[in-house]
Amino acid sequence: MKEKLAIILNQMADCLSAAQLKKLQKVLLRTLTADGRPKETVSNDRHCW
Repeated sequence: MKEKLAIILNQMADCLSAAQLKKLQKVLLRTLTADGRPKETVSNDRHCW
């Protein structure tokens, strides 16, 4: 998986700044590693005042 992330980041390096690349890396890692975890359903009432 790390190799695939490196390929994606290298392809995006021409378009994004260093900060944007770091954020993209974090989002990709969080999204791709979360697939095996059970997802919790949260209602909007829980987050609204």
